[in-house]
Amino acid sequence: MEETCHVFEFAALERGYNIILYEGTGHATIVQGQKNSLIVAWTKVVSSIVDYLYAHRANELSLSDTSKLCSHDMRLGGHLLGKVAAFEPRPAAVICIDVVWSFYDTFTRAFPTPAQLGERGNEQAFDELFEKTKTSASMNGCWINNDPKHRFCELKAYKCVERAQNMTLEGIADKIKMPAFIGDAHRR
Repeated sequence: MEETCHVFEFAALERGYNIILYEGTGHATIVQGQKNSLIVAWTKVVSSIVDYLYAHRANELSLSDTSKLCSHDMRLGGHLLGKVAAFEPRPAAVICIDVVWSFYDTFTRAFPTPAQLGERGNEQAFDELFEKTKTSASMNGCWINNDPKHRFCELKAYKCVERAQNMTLEGIADKIKMPAFIGDAHRR
C-alpha cells in the first residue's frame, strides 16, 4: 500500500484531491495480523468505506465531496475494483491499472500441466506437480506459486486455483456504468 502513496496519492494531494488509503483482506498486515484472507467479494470492503464517507460527510469529512468520489486500485491489477465498479454505484469514476481479466486463465497459462490435473479433480497430484514445477517457473510463475497462497491463507495450490476460478471480469465488466479507466494488462 505504501508504494501507492508515491505513485499516485502524493500527486493527487498536491492537486487538491482528498485521499483515503485502506487495507482490506489479502493485504499483508491483514493477513499476518488478523489471518483474514483475500475475499473475491471486494465490494464488501469498498462499500464499507463509502458508507463511512457518506455517514461522516457532514462533520469530520465535511471537506470531502462524495459526488466526486473516484476509486483507484492497482492491487491484483485493479481486478477486484473492476468488480466493485459493476456493483457499487456511488463512486463517480473508477481507475483500474493493469487489470488481469481472469486469474484462472493467468494461472493455467503459467502452469498448464498442473492445471490439467486440477481440472480432472486430482488434488494431490496437482499439488505435487505444482511444487516440482515452481523451481523452473518464470518470475510470473514464482509469483503465482507464492502470492495466492499468502493472500488466501492457503497452503495448497489446488485450493488457491479453486478460488481463482471466481476471479474473472467476464460477464461483469459490461455492468460497469460509471466512467472507468480499465488499463487491461496484456492478454497472451
